[in-house]
Amino acid sequence: MIKAFDPTNLKELRAEIDAALKAVQTKYGVRLSLGSISYADVKATTRLTLIAVGDAGSASDPRAAALVKAKADFNRYADQFGLKPEQFGATFKYGRETYKLAGVKPGSPKYCILATNVANGKTFKLPESSVRDLQTAEYKEMYGVNVAPHVGTFVPGVTGQTCSNDSAYDAKFNPIGKCTRPATTSRKDGFGRMARTKPFCAECANLMDEARRENEAEARMS
Repeated sequence: MIKAFDPTNLKELRAEIDAALKAVQTKYGVRLSLGSISYADVKATTRLTLIAVGDAGSASDPRAAALVKAKADFNRYADQFGLKPEQFGATFKYGRETYKLAGVKPGSPKYCILATNVANGKTFKLPESSVRDLQTAEYKEMYGVNVAPHVGTFVPGVTGQTCSNDSAYDAKFNPIGKCTRPATTSRKDGFGRMARTKPFCAECANLMDEARRENEAEARMS
């Protein structure tokens, strides 16, 4: 009998609990998993996570549970990224690779898209701009993607996008106000969770990159 907890008896106890949970998982099709156990003398605490997999045969598979959770999170947050719940698993091109949309991470503004490489099955975190082709027209309009006609394209299949920089400079670094040059790339505008990916011309994007590199260098020196 256990009179006080220690690493040895907790390890044995955890194995017994895990074995007992398997019967419950199979019966209800729910993935059950224990977190780390903290203890002090006669008291020990842990966290029990339950994920409704909905299939008795898959309930014991952590990958199936992870997929269910990823899909639930995607359904909840998809509209924040201009996406629709039914697009979970949709394929898209980014660079030279083809990916499947595997989820979103609202708390990670820089790399908020989870995508599985079709070629090797590995899942990566990508920038929001990677799914621009999948985003709704309303979302693009709301966050500054201009589709007024002019020569050049930025988003495949969407013509007429202009730079979204409202405080641009010409080649001699004279302020010219709103930039009207064609967009050729994208950058995050702003910081933290409020930052949004917007289209920029090459000139404005280069100036943004230089400014950020200077700020990073100053931060490292301070």
